[in-house]
Amino acid sequence: MAVLARLAADRRQVYVSTGWEGMRAPHGGGEQNDTRPLQRQRVSKQKPTPALTSGEKPYMRRRGSRCSSLCRGRETQRLAARVVQNRLTGYQVKAENVIHIDVPRSVVWSVTKDIERWPEWTPTVASINRLDDGPFRVGSSALIKQPGLPEARWFVTEMSPGSRFTWKTRTRGIRMMASHELADSGPGTESLLRLEMSGLVAALLWPLIRSSVRRSLEQENSGLKARSESQS
Repeated sequence: MAVLARLAADRRQVYVSTGWEGMRAPHGGGEQNDTRPLQRQRVSKQKPTPALTSGEKPYMRRRGSRCSSLCRGRETQRLAARVVQNRLTGYQVKAENVIHIDVPRSVVWSVTKDIERWPEWTPTVASINRLDDGPFRVGSSALIKQPGLPEARWFVTEMSPGSRFTWKTRTRGIRMMASHELADSGPGTESLLRLEMSGLVAALLWPLIRSSVRRSLEQENSGLKARSESQS
């Protein structure tokens, strides 16, 4: 009997080690065996994670892990930063200055359109070099150096001879548009200077440069007034 019990224990150990189930240990001293068919033990295998599809983000996978939470947080931060950047990129600021000049508009316009002589009457311009010949018109361009700023190339985009012109430039990530408008005001002329700035850098720097920009427009208009009135 001891030998039969030992054989039964050995058979049970073989069944367990080989991964087979469904076989009963011998009963009644090992004389009768279970004749039911053997069943292979199922071993669960982890399926490989499929690759991300187009447009799918890691946080979209339901894993319930700390990693997926971090991925969602980082993606949210990226989206928020992109929204802020887009809004700041379209940010626009504007400054204006108006002055009355006691001479006819034709006199003021003759001084305004002679841009190469601006350094003679306004401290806001160090030098101007026209890059084209002929009358000052739409399409004309010039290199302008202003105190404290890099040299920039300005292009005339709009003009109404005798009353207004607009030109534009881009420097250091800032888009700038300057307008010079003249209108009759009784026997004299009203001069309006307007500067518009847009872009991410403009949004960040505007609180620091706002007062200096307004002061520059005031100085330029005052110089235009003095020069125009001296021509009469």
